[in-house]
Amino acid sequence: MQTKRAKAFIPVYGGQSSGVKRASQGLFQVVGLLLGMSCAFEARAETGRYFPHPERIAYDSQSLRIEGKSVFIFSGAFHYFRCPKELWRDRFERIRQAGFNTVETYVPWNWHEREAPSGLSDFSKIDLSDLDEWLSMAEQYGLYVIVRPGPYICAEWDSGGFPQWLLPHKPDRPKRDELWLRSDDPVYLAWCRHWFEAVCPVISKHQFLKGQKGSHGVILVQIENEYDFVKPRIPDEVMLNQVRFLASLAIEKGIEVPLFTCLTGPVRGSNDPVVRRIFDACNFYPRWNVDSIQASIDLLRRQQPDAPLATTELQGGWFATISGPLSEDQDGLTGAQINNLTLFAIQNGESILNYYMLYGGSNPGDWEARTLTSSYDYNAPIRECGGIGDRYERVWALGHFLREHGERLALSKPVACEVQASDKDVAAVVREAPGGDRYVFVRTSQHQSPRVGSLHIRLKSASPTDLVVSSDLEAFGSRVLFIRAGAKGPDEGIWYPQQRPPFARPVVNASVVELTRGRMRFDPGPSAWRALSTGVDLASIGIYDSRFLFYKAGPVEGVPTNVAVEYPEGDSAVGFSGGRRLRLLSSSVGSSVFRIESGNGEPLTFLYENCGHDNGAKMADPRGILAAHCETGQWSAGNRALAWTLAGPSDGKPEGTDGQKVSLGDLKGQLLPEHTSRRFKAVFSVQERERHDDAFLLRIGHVAGRWTAACNGRDLTPKMTSASVYSVDVSAAISTGLNTIELSLSTDSSAGAMSSVMLDERPRGPTFPLLAVGSPSGWEKGWWSTALNDSDWESVPLNGTNPVATQDAGLVWYRVGFEVPKAPKGIWFPYRLRLVAQGNGFIFLNGHPLGRYWEGGAQKDTYLPECWINFGPAGRNVLTFCLRPLARGAAVERATIEAYPEFAEYR
Repeated sequence: MQTKRAKAFIPVYGGQSSGVKRASQGLFQVVGLLLGMSCAFEARAETGRYFPHPERIAYDSQSLRIEGKSVFIFSGAFHYFRCPKELWRDRFERIRQAGFNTVETYVPWNWHEREAPSGLSDFSKIDLSDLDEWLSMAEQYGLYVIVRPGPYICAEWDSGGFPQWLLPHKPDRPKRDELWLRSDDPVYLAWCRHWFEAVCPVISKHQFLKGQKGSHGVILVQIENEYDFVKPRIPDEVMLNQVRFLASLAIEKGIEVPLFTCLTGPVRGSNDPVVRRIFDACNFYPRWNVDSIQASIDLLRRQQPDAPLATTELQGGWFATISGPLSEDQDGLTGAQINNLTLFAIQNGESILNYYMLYGGSNPGDWEARTLTSSYDYNAPIRECGGIGDRYERVWALGHFLREHGERLALSKPVACEVQASDKDVAAVVREAPGGDRYVFVRTSQHQSPRVGSLHIRLKSASPTDLVVSSDLEAFGSRVLFIRAGAKGPDEGIWYPQQRPPFARPVVNASVVELTRGRMRFDPGPSAWRALSTGVDLASIGIYDSRFLFYKAGPVEGVPTNVAVEYPEGDSAVGFSGGRRLRLLSSSVGSSVFRIESGNGEPLTFLYENCGHDNGAKMADPRGILAAHCETGQWSAGNRALAWTLAGPSDGKPEGTDGQKVSLGDLKGQLLPEHTSRRFKAVFSVQERERHDDAFLLRIGHVAGRWTAACNGRDLTPKMTSASVYSVDVSAAISTGLNTIELSLSTDSSAGAMSSVMLDERPRGPTFPLLAVGSPSGWEKGWWSTALNDSDWESVPLNGTNPVATQDAGLVWYRVGFEVPKAPKGIWFPYRLRLVAQGNGFIFLNGHPLGRYWEGGAQKDTYLPECWINFGPAGRNVLTFCLRPLARGAAVERATIEAYPEFAEYR
């Protein structure tokens, strides 16, 4: 497993395959297959849904039927690729103990096929052993499984699950101008066949149908993922073409359990014989606003009356973004919330529920999607470190309630009633199971304070019945009163969910391991360079991960001069000349401008930071430094006068109207009171010659408050700024003709200001050729390995005072040895690294890639999986940090190894 995970983080180099040509040649076979399958299924679909083995598994409007019995599916997401294999059993045990009967996972294509195949029929690069082993383990724990193999999975995962090597296969003339991935383009569909031909047989052999009655395993398989969320909106025809193709492939490759989609509207009510094999589901993340999902549930029922109500992703928490709140700090994700949301779905007749996430886990190495943290804790019921708390207690109680009452609830139907409550925010719903058992769902929609009162419920039937029920609820509380058929009244009922037995935690006094010294080494850059041409993206030359890279660019002939480097929005670069770091003049989301005061005629070097691959609309965008050019001319300060106007009133405040002139160009500028937001707009014209030959820099002399900048709708807010002058290179966003610049300014508890805003222009110099690209020496030689001899590295204190922060350093590596004492016998608790550092980079533990570190990000704690720690005085552990400099340089300021005492348990 260690070898495999290390491989996930080491770049794969290789030439582009000829798969595009093979994909086109094989397309006629694909189309022929679909036509044949459509005819084969047509007769079977005339009278409704088709099930290959209805006696084993089928469904109706109420529920899924397994072995002829209605089953309430209580499931949770557990991604095997976000958890060390050594800890799978621990997580499965947690899930089983909580009463779940099902577990769910995505299957990321890029995790299993990390290198580019030679063509469509080459499956030698696909390794599905992780999936195979995980599915076997789920069966051993007596769990049903829901599998979601994509090809697109989202999941806040690198490229949404698509391999980066797939991108260069995009045809010169795709079928659809607006998109290629996730479309019905023939070349894309041919590569989908390549993936499904590999993954579906593995899923197929783990279908519960392969075993005897009572077996467990795969019961549902999802096609695609949240198709309705694609922007711009994909036409229904395109959606159905791809979904039909994927479904046919799955069936051809042995999938006999029901297929489903989520948030793919055109599937609902389709009469297509293949699509009729699929039902659609909803995903819900309402936080406190649980009542808002009612309309979507009702719409799903109307559009799909012959399938069970299912939620593929019921809010189990939320992910964390760089610089945003951590998962555990998100508002509206309490124990009461997950209980309220779950019971609300059940009272509305849902019988297939899957928490996303039940266990969140971690994004190892660089597998997280762009802008996401390495932690995928999700504040899920089972936390990233394996610990449990209030939210686990709630789903445990729900799981045990459903173990006893799931079948009856799956068959129950709503009973019309009138409700009078002592508190207006308390509501009740009644459901009745065959045989007369009743379930009274009582809840409140407010989360400020408890509600203690009563409800008078009149059931509308041939013989009206009155029920008087207590509404003793916590804030945002929700409960179910079970009244058995024949009971004399509510007083004989039983309230659910019932609290888990008391959970005693040991008091942990684990000492903090302070890492005070380590060994440090500058990365000299690549020992081997690969020739490169300007404008070539990384995927095209066989680099599929998102580690640091060095670029070599053509020598500067004349100095002083400026060099502008262009790269994808949100990435960044650091420039060096003659071993010294270049001064950064300006930085926007897509370029940096460096100043070269003197040179020796040698090529320049740029350290490029790829901040990751998007998991949505921009996942096919090119990566890498794409262009560079000299700018020998001087800025002509303020040579374009911009006329600023208000872009419209903000925050509903009456001050100002759209088009009102304001002053931003002088020293006084625009002043804003506290708790105010304003948007300013300027329109100017650029000629064709100027757009090609000139560079444009937006300078802002003074800003107090939060601000953003955009040109022609493109966000250009800089990620790095100087202390006194803000400047934004808007050249890449400029177009011929009229252009619009928008600035926004927001204030909190103090007043704000924006002044001395000018648009400067200068002649653009010649293109600066990109010559070569290469990996850092540390990656080439595996400096994270425990076997590395680092005795020749410099010993430095880990307090931010070492010379790294002030020298012209590029990439900097640290290695730190430490010991972790064994926990007392019978006591378990997990560990974390708490890191404060200058710079961005990557963290390794004993050779295992843990994830990324962001200087400006909210995540400072990194979970240290106990299976990768060597405990006790004889155990040797090594943490490795690789940091690239930001404005303050690159240095470790403080690092400690600490326990999670709040998750300690007796084991």
